[in-house]
Amino acid sequence: LQTTIYMHQGKAERAAKDLESALLIALNKVQILLYKMVDAELAAGEQQAALYIADKADQMAKMFDLWEYNSFVASLQIALAEKNTGKCLQILRSMLEAMLVPWDMAKSPLFQRISESANSTDPKQMLPAILQEMERDENYAFLQSSNEFRLLIAEYRELTSDKRS
Repeated sequence: LQTTIYMHQGKAERAAKDLESALLIALNKVQILLYKMVDAELAAGEQQAALYIADKADQMAKMFDLWEYNSFVASLQIALAEKNTGKCLQILRSMLEAMLVPWDMAKSPLFQRISESANSTDPKQMLPAILQEMERDENYAFLQSSNEFRLLIAEYRELTSDKRS
């Protein structure tokens, strides 16, 4: 309703900015729902449904110009549930690499007006916390004895310490 009022007042830029913000909020909610649906399907033993939903989450991230990191989350959930070390390591490497590339919202016409205000968190600042979670979270326990996993953590921990210097 407010955006309609802005449009009638000739404030198209303000209407567009509000709509971009609303879209981003809605997309974030949908992504969270998809991730939770993957967990629920895995818990119900419905592997095929979980894979289907994970694929939709990946497509959604790409279709709506979201941060590349988001396209790996649901696939990682499945690989972790399967305790598939090789697949987890492959996905984690892609996720961590994507995390080093800030999401440039301004490149997308979907978010160009809100890019400065909505993108205030530097993903590289989040990396140490994510690495620490991977080292401590029980979902990653089967990976924690893997040399390749420990090397991956060390590689990205070193990258973050280089960035702060």
